[in-house]
Parts: sequence; C-alpha cells; structure tokens
Amino acid sequence: MFNRGGRQARPPLYPSDPMNPRILSLLAACILTIGPAAAPAEERPVRLHTLDEMNTAAAPLNSHAGAERYSVLESVRAYRQLLPAEKLKTDRTAIYPRIKRMADGRYILFVQGGQIASRIYYCTSDDLLHWSDTQILFEPYAVTTSEGSDTRCFSTVDAVVLADGDLLAACSFRAAKGYKHNVGCGIMLRRSRDNGATWSDEEIIFEGTNWEPYLLQLPDGRIQCYFTDCLPATRNSGTSVITSTDNGRTWHGHMRVCRQYKYDDKGVRIFTDQMPCFRLLNDGETLFGFLEARLEPDGPQGSSIYTMSTVRNRGFDWQPLGENTAGPADRETNLFKGCAGYVSTFPSGEIVVSCNIDRLFSLKIGDSRGRVFNGRSWDEDWYRPFDGKGFWGSLEPMDAHRVIGTMHCDEGIQIGVFYLNHRIDAPKARIRPDGDGREWRSDQALFIGSDSPTETIFRACHDDKRLYLLAEQLDPASTGGAEIRLSVECGGRRVDLTIAPEGSVASPIPGVRGASRAGLTPAGVPGRATEIAVPLAALQARPGDTLRFNATVRSGAVEDGFTAATDDPETWMRIELK
Repeated sequence: MFNRGGRQARPPLYPSDPMNPRILSLLAACILTIGPAAAPAEERPVRLHTLDEMNTAAAPLNSHAGAERYSVLESVRAYRQLLPAEKLKTDRTAIYPRIKRMADGRYILFVQGGQIASRIYYCTSDDLLHWSDTQILFEPYAVTTSEGSDTRCFSTVDAVVLADGDLLAACSFRAAKGYKHNVGCGIMLRRSRDNGATWSDEEIIFEGTNWEPYLLQLPDGRIQCYFTDCLPATRNSGTSVITSTDNGRTWHGHMRVCRQYKYDDKGVRIFTDQMPCFRLLNDGETLFGFLEARLEPDGPQGSSIYTMSTVRNRGFDWQPLGENTAGPADRETNLFKGCAGYVSTFPSGEIVVSCNIDRLFSLKIGDSRGRVFNGRSWDEDWYRPFDGKGFWGSLEPMDAHRVIGTMHCDEGIQIGVFYLNHRIDAPKARIRPDGDGREWRSDQALFIGSDSPTETIFRACHDDKRLYLLAEQLDPASTGGAEIRLSVECGGRRVDLTIAPEGSVASPIPGVRGASRAGLTPAGVPGRATEIAVPLAALQARPGDTLRFNATVRSGAVEDGFTAATDDPETWMRIELK
C-alpha cells in the first residue's frame, strides 16, 4: 500500500574515497572493528529514547529558512494504515478525507459518501490508529426550491479547530435537481464545543453554487471561509471568501479573490482557480494558497485538464476582483498537471504542498516564503508515500516535526504520518562513547523508519577533536536488530562506518572508537544504542562547518534510508558543527 517515493538504488558501502590513495591502500586490508566489549552478565539495559522525545526543544520560527532544500519527509511506519470501506460503513465509497487534531489532542476524520454529493460522516481516534464507528454529520433530506420538490445533499466537508477549542465543520450543499440551474445551493456549518461529541444545528452561511469550502482562522480572531464560486453549466469558477468576526456566528463580505482568465464564451469572460487551500506563513502576514485550475485548451467546447498554481497575498485582507478581473498578481500559474491541492506548514519554515498527480498522493517541500520548492522541477521529485490510487487528499499539522496525510483509494482511506528530517546541530559536549546515551542533552535528531520494522534515530555532537554519533535503534518486533551503514562527508573527505546487528562498529579510518549496548525504552521496547567517536581530522572539519550525513538501515531483505538520498553527498542530510 505504501512506497518510498523518490528512493533510488543504494550505493555500495565503500565507494572510492577522495582521501590519500596511498593511505587508503594500506587501510583497505585492515578495516578496524570496534566492540562491543564483553559486558558483565548483571549489566542492565541502557535507557533508549523514542522518536516522540526528539526535536521537542523550542526553536525560533523559520529556524531553517534558507536550508529547506535539504529537508525531506520520512513516513513513520507505525502510523501507516488503511481504513477499509467495511469499517467506514458509508453509503457509497468514502472519499474526500479530512483529518483534524482537536483541542483535547484527539483526532477527527471527516469523509463523504460517494464522489457526487450525498452524506458527510465522521469518526474519532485517540491515537490515529484506532477509530470509532462512523456517525452521520450531514444527511440528505427533502426540500422545496423554485424548481419544485428536491433533495438537499452534502459534499466536500472541511473543518477548523478554533483558538477557543470549538470545532467548525463546513460543507457544500446542493439541491440534487436544482444544482445545474444554480438553485438550492450553499454552504452549511455545524459547530462542536466538546471535541465532536455533540454538534449544533445546521446553519447556512452562504447561498449560491459552490464547491470545496475551506476554513482558516487568523491570528486576529477572524475566520475566513474560502470556496470555489462556480457556474457549472459554463465551467466558470474562481475562489471567493466570506469572513466572520464573531467566532463563526455570522458571516459577511462575500468577494472574489483568486481567478485566472480562460476565454470568452458567448461574450462572457470565463475564469478558473478552484478547490482553495490557504495557510498563513510564519512571517505572520503572508497568506499562501495552492489552487487547482480547470482549463480547456481547445476552448469552451473542449475537454478539461487540471493544473496547479501557487498564490500569495500580503496581509489578511484581499483586494476584491469584481466580476471581470483576474488576480492576484503575486502568483505562479499552471505550474504542472495536477489537482486537489492542500497546504501545511512547519514552525521551522518548511511548507508542504500535496496534490493528486495521476491519482497518486504527491508531496513537495517548499521554502518559508512559498516561492522555491524542492527537486529538479515541478514535474519531478515528488514524495509519494501511498501506493493506493484515488482522489482528494489533505494534510494536517500534528506537531513541530510531523504532518498527517490522508487520501481515498479504491480500498478505503489511506492515512500516514510523515516526519520532517532537516538540518540538525551538533553542539559541543563531553561524551564518553560507552553505548549509554544518558549524557546526551541535545534532542535534535534524524529519523529512519518508513520501510524497516526497526526505527532508528541519529544524533550528533562534538568536542572540537571528535565528532560523536549516537544511533538508537528500536526493534519492537524483536527481529534481532539491523545493520546500519553511516557516511559522513565534509569538503570531499568521507568517512564510512558500519554498525553490525550485534553492535560492533567497523571502519577503515584509524582512531574511530565505538561501543554498543542493548537497551529498553520506558515502555519496554527493546533495541540498541551505539555511540561512535570519529576524529574530526579525518574530515578536516572544525566548528562552523556543515557536514553531510547519510545512513541506511538493513533488516533482512529491507533496506531503509533517508528519502531521495543517493550516493551523491549533495542529497544527504546536513549536520552543523556548533
């Protein structure tokens, strides 16, 4: 169900090294093997740390601005799941999933039944792994419109958790027969004050044909509801917004804010820009949007294609476009073929965008300004963590280093958690490399654990003479551990190391020291901690330098590593010597 996305074949352990070849020729025949030393039988397991304990220290906003191109996402294997259709029990295929983290720390998942408007369901979870039975939030019922008797149906739900803990859920409604005549349509809202246990009555906050409402609360308390403002018969759309200044009780100020011109059809200007998703960037003033466009390259009667655009607005207030104007000006338009965009941000500065490309959930990391995105081009280097093909994915921040992703597929709803690996610091510290990491104070860490049944976290520090690496590997399935291969590079000089499953450390570099000990997490999960000391002279590195670091973890036939890393050190993670 899941794949690495962007993973390339792993290089051999010891490729050619740029160090003095005469020295290496002597070393090749006598690779050093270090410990672990024989331990007394009564020695207790060391205390192992978990991923949840890493990267928790507060850091300045945009701490990694300028270094986002080295940041990658790593799927957390423990959170992978497929919620099957029989579990969701929707009237038709469950699609359009949206997950929100509620004020009490639990999670709520919204889906709709069927690709065309029907019912809206929800379920909740304490841990993203075990989900309650679904309940209906919006259910069809009979209405009378100017066209006569009809049925009101619901689709494309999204939600927001407000600063006071209230949960707002908004969706489009339509009259089944009146929709094509722009009759009996609008946006409906319900509120929960108790984390989804109970809900207020339905409330209409907008009347008019629309799709895909999206809710965003701003730091000044205002709530914006963006939506696709559309006339389906002429394929005319665009993004509009309405605003609430009283915590979602009343709404006003309908205006068109994002549109690109397509063509004239019978004297009418036709626009697009739809399925909006906006986030406030860390500068506190830029609204960044990732929008879909429906285009007809051959004109009004031609078939449609879908492309993605990025949009920025400086400030919380938009310039209204009126009925015949395109905008805003600060945008990159129709960058690539794709649809169903979503956006998330990290406090460290990275922006994550997701969309559907060839029915696959596809993610990219961008810089703190939303202008430069990783990879060779928009057509390449996407991270695709799900194998299942489907429609309409979404993202939700989980914490400062994790984002939740979800998308429909033919078998159900795919859910994953993606960990942010980015540059870490190696602070100055006094370390005794004895296999016990209790003296490590920095919690900045890198993580590997998407494919392998083991999870491994890596930390670094130095004492001006040596670089210290700590690898803590958890083995919850008691597979017997894994082989870890490490590489560190600086200025063309490279050190390669291997940690065997039983903990011995091998390297062709003189002066490398290592020790490894079995351990347990506080919850009793077994594993192993390995500390390695590498002479900085072997790298000719000093404080202030940035090292390139790579690792692979092999457990049986499974080899795991950092997303998109190859034998080229430019693709490796960064460690900065402080």
